Amino acid sequence: MPIAVLLHTEGVHEHPGGEAAVTSSHPYTPKEQLKKHTALADIVVSAAGIPNLITANMIKEGAAVIDVGINRIQDPITAKPKLVGDVDFEGVRKKAGYITPVPGGCWSHDSDNANEEYHYCCKKSAEA
Repeated sequence: MPIAVLLHTEGVHEHPGGEAAVTSSHPYTPKEQLKKHTALADIVVSAAGIPNLITANMIKEGAAVIDVGINRIQDPITAKPKLVGDVDFEGVRKKAGYITPVPGGCWSHDSDNANEEYHYCCKKSAEA
């Protein structure tokens, strides 16, 4: 089940959800328009496939940031390939209440546990 549906559904279904107001964007959403949405969001889930698309100035203080993006780039220092997410991890981690790293965050679990990841992130965000 897509995470947007899990966030939006009521808590009475087979897969209980968050009853959240969900805003979906895509890779062609202008960055300033995207920033208007992410700056208001309690939870940001990014899976656009664009390295460092989400930066600290786009995130609300204390928000939970779930980075699902997997991007292979060339490390500017070592010139070796490395994996990064859609979120500028180093910048956003100073502002977010919770953030998943790439690699090792969402993809450290199998996809059947996406619902657990969502609930864990919500819990961490509430604790922040």
